[in-house]
Amino acid sequence: MLSTNGRGNQSTIDDVFPEQKFLLGRGADRYLVIQVHPCVPWTFWGRDVSNTAYPGREIVEQSLGTVAKYGRHLNVPINYGEFGVGRESDQSARDTAGVREFYRTVVRTVLAEGMSGAAWDNRSWFRLVVRNADRDDEFDHDIMPPMLASDRRDVRLGAVR
Repeated sequence: MLSTNGRGNQSTIDDVFPEQKFLLGRGADRYLVIQVHPCVPWTFWGRDVSNTAYPGREIVEQSLGTVAKYGRHLNVPINYGEFGVGRESDQSARDTAGVREFYRTVVRTVLAEGMSGAAWDNRSWFRLVVRNADRDDEFDHDIMPPMLASDRRDVRLGAVR
């Protein structure tokens, strides 16, 4: 698994790997994967930034689709690792329909484009699961259910039917 510069930022994929010949083994290894992070935009999904910076579902889809197309150009699969929305000092800021939409959009687009991905749960400011007082695990801010839903019709962002 290869990664790009800038903490795995997807926007550097074409700079780091401008052609297949720049890949490990010149891209001939069938087990080769390029791993990137969807930093679109960092001002939304970063540490203590603002939900108002969410660019919307269409922009996220377009951004991920561009990377998928580039992966096809290189003939190498793409993995989106560490995607998520973090709020270090105010976790309640993650409890919004826009945050849930971001996660769901990334998952749906990654799968639709034939890529793989992994939501980032650092058990801190990017957590998806939290242990309650009874020592049971619960979904934090109901972010996971919309990501896991199989069809848009069975989810309202914010609550699973």
